[in-house]
Amino acid sequence: MFYRNDTIYFVVAEAGWRYSGQAVDCIEDATTIKLNQIICISNQSQHMYVYRYYQQDWYQKKKGGVYIGQGTYKNLVKKEQLEDTFIRYMNIDPGNADYMAKEAALCAKYPQVEFIKKAGLEGIISSKIMHYPTYIFPNWKGKTIAKFLRLSPQDVDKLKNWDMFDIEGIAFYKILSKTRKVKKSHLKIVRKIFAVNEIQSQNEDFVRLATYLDKQAKLCNHPTPAVINMTKIEYKDYMRQLKDMEYPMNDYYKYPKYLKEAHDKVSSEYRASLDERRKAEKAKKQKKYEEKYLPSLKKLIYIDDKYLIRPLRDIQDFNNEGRNNRNCVASYYDRAVEGRTSVFVVRKVGEENESLVTVELDLKTKSIKQCFGRGNTIPDDEVRTWVDNWLNLIVNQGR
Repeated sequence: MFYRNDTIYFVVAEAGWRYSGQAVDCIEDATTIKLNQIICISNQSQHMYVYRYYQQDWYQKKKGGVYIGQGTYKNLVKKEQLEDTFIRYMNIDPGNADYMAKEAALCAKYPQVEFIKKAGLEGIISSKIMHYPTYIFPNWKGKTIAKFLRLSPQDVDKLKNWDMFDIEGIAFYKILSKTRKVKKSHLKIVRKIFAVNEIQSQNEDFVRLATYLDKQAKLCNHPTPAVINMTKIEYKDYMRQLKDMEYPMNDYYKYPKYLKEAHDKVSSEYRASLDERRKAEKAKKQKKYEEKYLPSLKKLIYIDDKYLIRPLRDIQDFNNEGRNNRNCVASYYDRAVEGRTSVFVVRKVGEENESLVTVELDLKTKSIKQCFGRGNTIPDDEVRTWVDNWLNLIVNQGR
């Protein structure tokens, strides 16, 4: 690193050792140094030059900011080297040269970094460099702390007096201020219950909700952070079920006196509601199957003196066949009722209730996709020949 004409230059280089082939008693170290990047930092511009070895030239990288390319680079810059420069307030991390270069560019571009760090808000700097959210949305052109944070000087003083002038406290204060006049007790209870990323909705009174959840957690003898978190999860599940069942979102339902009892009651009702929906959905699918697809499949029913073949008719039929023939045909029900496949079963005459062979038929190509006996075994040659004859004589003849 060197400093010339109000510009700081960071040089990124690789050093390597090579054996030059001398005799053992004449071996000498031969060290090679390759320059990879030159990063130029000034108040007016932050850019870098990258050496292209395949073209043997330097080019200026104009997009993407400054960074140090892939590889393990040791940071040799010392704090003392920056004392008389415009980035003297920058931190030096010996183990992270890439971060140092990015922080240098940020410090040069925004002189406000100096008072941001002095204010104890250095986390905003690192979050911007690492692209982590702070939910503060600062004004990087602000000339004072208040303008930088988009707060009034009175707000800044208030947070300092409350001992909440930190990144999280500022973020909570700005979010809550959008919907109410914020008191110290509001910040305290909301910070206790929620993380800042959990209070982004402007349609919720998070002060009231935090107070409610804190009260519910205290119904346990030891409201530890784990208990508070479980209470939040229970409340979220409770509200999800209420909305799904289209309950009115009034205070009576949103803030029940005893959350656990209300949650258990609603969960029981919700499960019953889901069962009814599933039954209705199955009935709808079955009706469609019976009206649209099953009539054409019944036309392919065939019986002789040895075997019969027929389509599976309903969910119970599919389940029984899967259980008795030890296969996964039950999982084919949804595809069958939607007309995406067709499933038939072969039975011996006189043993119509005993599973023998399961057949999957592709009606579009009029071909057998699967034909298996119990446990997905290959059926006897006689049965397989009988199924092939059925395919040729009945299915392909379009009966």
